[in-house]
Amino acid sequence: SPNNSSVKAKLFKFEKKGKKWRQVGQPHPVNLGKKGLAWGRGVQSVKPGLQKKEGDQRSPAGIFRFGTAFGYAEVGTLPLKLPYLPITEAQLCIEDSNSPYYNQLVDAAQVQQEWTARENMMRRDEQYKWGIFVKHNVPAEPESGSCIFFHLWRKPGSGTLGCTAMEEEN
Repeated sequence: SPNNSSVKAKLFKFEKKGKKWRQVGQPHPVNLGKKGLAWGRGVQSVKPGLQKKEGDQRSPAGIFRFGTAFGYAEVGTLPLKLPYLPITEAQLCIEDSNSPYYNQLVDAAQVQQEWTARENMMRRDEQYKWGIFVKHNVPAEPESGSCIFFHLWRKPGSGTLGCTAMEEEN
């Protein structure tokens, strides 16, 4: 990102060979949160400056592990190395800090509702046709941000509510 308030940024991919990281391929344009970036809770230690908070419309900055991949394809139809969750109408991501399911993907048909805020994973705009859960705020601390994904964008320059979005081919 050119600065912490920018929506437009570039995503670089790296792979580790032995003890060395090297860039793979070319960077891809991405959209960040509508208000840019704030430091997230990831692999790195806490950094000074603006910290990611629930509902701040900022994408988390930092180093994060990937969680579950998700999308609208059936299980077994994709060559993925990540665990994969096929999205149905019952899939939700819980945004309620007071819920025991905060910052988790759940099947509403399988768990008792203990939340007041959630993100529907089956969207009409198909932004979640393909995605990856970013392990920001894991384990979850209340009000530190939830439901952070890599997912498809609406269009270049269209900010997210805190995710990182890109075109489908990337």
